[in-house]
Amino acid sequence: MALFAWIYFLAVDFLIILILYVWFHGTLAGVVKEGGGYHVWLPTLLQDLSVNYPGADLLVKCIILLLVLLLLALSLFLTGGIYSILADKVSFKPIDFIKRASRLFGSMARLAIAFIPLWIILGALPGLFFKLHYTSQKSSPSESLFILFVLLWVPCAVFFWIIGKSSFDYARVHLANQDSGVTASLKKGIRSLWDRKLMTLVLFIIYLLFISGIMLLSGLPGTETPLPIILVVHQVSVLLRYYGKVLLMKGEVTLLQESE
Repeated sequence: MALFAWIYFLAVDFLIILILYVWFHGTLAGVVKEGGGYHVWLPTLLQDLSVNYPGADLLVKCIILLLVLLLLALSLFLTGGIYSILADKVSFKPIDFIKRASRLFGSMARLAIAFIPLWIILGALPGLFFKLHYTSQKSSPSESLFILFVLLWVPCAVFFWIIGKSSFDYARVHLANQDSGVTASLKKGIRSLWDRKLMTLVLFIIYLLFISGIMLLSGLPGTETPLPIILVVHQVSVLLRYYGKVLLMKGEVTLLQESE
C-alpha cells in the first residue's frame, strides 16, 4: 500500500522537476556549477525571468502563487485517498483510489481552511520569539546569544509544528472514516492528539530523524558532480521523503485505530 502511494507522490514531483529542467536548463546548470540548492537557483531563476521579460514580476508572482495553490490542492487530493485506504485497510486499486480522493477532496479542503486559525495561533509564539531576537541582534549582534536562540527556538518551533501537523492529520483520518463532519473532525483531531500525545511525539521524532538523515545524504554530491547525477540524487531523496511521509500517515492511522 505504501509503495503505491509513494509512486503517486513521486510522479508529481518528478513531473515538476522535469518541467523546470527542460524550460530552464541553462539557468539551473549555471547555478549548480557554482554550488547551491533551491535557495540559490530559485532566486536566480526569477531574476532570469525578470531580465528576459521586463515587467513580468507581477505575472511571475501570480504564477508562483497559482502553482503553490495547485500543489496544496493536489496534496489534499492525494492524502485524502491515502488516508481513506489506510483507514479502511483495503488493497490499493487505482480507480478506487481516485474515487475516494475525489469524494473527500471538498471536505479536506474545508478542513484545511478551518485549521488556518490554529496554525496562526501555533505560529504566533515562535514568531514573536524570532521577532524579539532579530530586533535585539540587529542593534547589538552576539554570537553566543544567537547560538542560545537557535538551541531554544528550533525545538520550540518544531514542537508547535508537531502539535499543528498531528492535530490536522488526525482530523483528516476522522474525516476519511466518514464518521463526522469537518467541524467535528477538527475537534476530534485535537482530542486525539491529547489522548495520544506521548506516542505521537515519539512517532514524529522518528519521522524527523528519518527526514534529517535523507537531507544529509542528498547534500553529499559536490559542486563538480554532473547535473544529471545531482538530479537523480535529488529524486531518490524525494522518493525516500515521500516514503517516510506515507509511513508517518500509516503510523498515525495505526495509533488512532489501536487506541480506540
